[in-house]
Amino acid sequence: LLDRAAGLVPKLAPAALVGCGDALAKRREWRRARTQYARFLDRYPEHRLAARAKRGKRKAELGIQLAEVRRRLTTTSGGLPAYCSDPVPYRGARPYRGGGPHRALVFGPDSHAEELPAAWKAKGAADAVLVICTGRAERGALVRRCTYGSDPRTRRTVSFHKKKIRVDVYEVRTGRRVARRTIQIGGSACPLYLFYTTHGPLAAGPPPTRYVTPSAADVREAYGPLIDP
Repeated sequence: LLDRAAGLVPKLAPAALVGCGDALAKRREWRRARTQYARFLDRYPEHRLAARAKRGKRKAELGIQLAEVRRRLTTTSGGLPAYCSDPVPYRGARPYRGGGPHRALVFGPDSHAEELPAAWKAKGAADAVLVICTGRAERGALVRRCTYGSDPRTRRTVSFHKKKIRVDVYEVRTGRRVARRTIQIGGSACPLYLFYTTHGPLAAGPPPTRYVTPSAADVREAYGPLIDP
């Protein structure tokens, strides 16, 4: 009986190892699945199931990478995720080359990501080509100056500026930063009515500088060279 068992193990073990890896992969237990496939390939590199095991190991490795990218992209509202300071690759993503648009995930307090076209926005890490991390808006180029107030004592000239934002652009496939630049988001200036809040009796008149009000077209124009070059 022992001799018969010893003869059956070499026949059954290869299929059992690959089958176990397949079952773990189906449950998205990627690290354990990769271990099973690697164990098979170490023991039976020339087996007829080797090609299947290699495919399974590759799929498991991509699953591990994707899970890590997702973890690093988790963020609180308005903040930057850990990915922006410590990116990692996901080799299953499309490369950042050729014609756009290249679907992107955009993070940052003043990114205006909600204004981007739907075709430019990734649903998640699995279909993203780019991750764009933005800083806070600063005063950009002057667009126009307008004077408000009918009372000479409170009349003031207000300068309307574009929003200047620094962006870091990462290719998801490699985790490599492919661009670092400053974009400026334009918009409409000098509205007919200017609403503002005063604090105390000495705070008369509107503030001397304001940002323009961007439209979806203005946001698209600013991000276009990165997402849809």
